[in-house]
Formats: sequence, C-alpha cells, structure tokens
Amino acid sequence: LTGTVFTASAEDSAEETVDTIQVSKTIDFSQEAGSYTVPYTGFYSLTLTGAQGGNYGSYQGGKGGLVQAKVYLEKGEKLTYIIGGQNGFSGGGEGNTYGNGGGFSCVSTEKYGTILIAGAGGGASGTGDGKAGASGSV
Repeated sequence: LTGTVFTASAEDSAEETVDTIQVSKTIDFSQEAGSYTVPYTGFYSLTLTGAQGGNYGSYQGGKGGLVQAKVYLEKGEKLTYIIGGQNGFSGGGEGNTYGNGGGFSCVSTEKYGTILIAGAGGGASGTGDGKAGASGSV
C-alpha cells in the first residue's frame, strides 16, 4: 500500500557547537491513526506521502503526493499522524467499478496543529491511469 511516510533528522545547535543527531522513523499504513513522541529538541526534516489510487485492469492508480517541511520540535512533543491507504482509508473514495481513490496522509502537533498534508492519487478508470496527488515542500 504505502511505503515510507515520514522520516526525521534532528539538528540541535547550542552556542558555538552544532550537533546533528540522526533520528529516522518510518511508519507504514496500518488503517488507524498513530502518534510519535519527539526524542530530541531541534529542527526536523519531515517527509510525508499520500496513498496511491487503486488500479483497474492494466491501468495504474495515480501516485500519492509527497510533501516535505523542516520544523522545529521540542523533546516530548507528540506528533499525531494518519496514513492514507490505497483501499480508500483516510478520505479515499470507494470505486464501485473502477479503482478506489487513495487516502490522504497528515501529521499534526499539539502546539502547531496540522503541519503536513499529502494528497492522494486518483483511482484508475476503464479508460486510463489515475492522476497523481499534488506535491510540494515548505
């Protein structure tokens, strides 16, 4: 369904020294919301993808969008996430005859609210491939 949905790299700077701590967390589709507690204070590079739309016959569902952002997070802050699925979970439409639309993915924090939303791909039809979700970075 979906692969890597977000990874993070924390960079913490104090006066004249700069420490880079690599924190990598990959979360796969599980059909339920989840949370992650930030282990270190610093800047995190987050990457999030929406789900691919469903296939139909030889036609492929559109790829999910990819968004990236660099955000400052504090140790102990909780990230809440929803990972969209190709089966229509998290906002994807259910196709009666053709491929389902994929589900969007999002990440939010208690402090800032929603910080990332990745659109999903459209489902394939009987005449062609689904369209890809939008991508971007902040």
